[in-house]
Amino acid sequence: MKDYTEYDALGLAELVSTRQVSARELLAEALGRAEKAQAELNCFSALYPEMAEKQLDAGTGDGPFAGVPFVTKDLAVEVTGAPLTNGSVAWKGYVASRDSVLTGRYRKAGLVFFGQTTSPEYGLTTTTESTLYGQTRNPWDVTRTSGGSSGGASATVASGVLPLAHASDGGG
Repeated sequence: MKDYTEYDALGLAELVSTRQVSARELLAEALGRAEKAQAELNCFSALYPEMAEKQLDAGTGDGPFAGVPFVTKDLAVEVTGAPLTNGSVAWKGYVASRDSVLTGRYRKAGLVFFGQTTSPEYGLTTTTESTLYGQTRNPWDVTRTSGGSSGGASATVASGVLPLAHASDGGG
């Protein structure tokens, strides 16, 4: 396999489907990169590799992104068994009891969930910082913001953890 960062999400899925790499190998690569990025950038609100392993055990199907590691933004997207805080201390301790409709669509596409990226409280600011998680830093210049409200997702992709992450835009 070439350098992991030379592939987009469809390229990684093709590597899995042609058995050039396993989904578990991709997950291990993404997790290693995620841990490094978290230490430097503070871009994750949660990592849950054990849930990803269980998802792989159950199978990812044959969707276009089958076996590709993926993270959702910690804002209104429920993943069964995962924490969801919406960047707010008011939601600290909440664990989703179901998948949101969007999560179900991502699962059908074959994406493998292993974490959530940071967002500002309720996604209401243009920088990603919250009382709960602190500031998410820009991977190109850690003295600057990664933006918001999808700053965790943007830092995750820009730092090479993943080629694809869930993000949203409420500002237009």
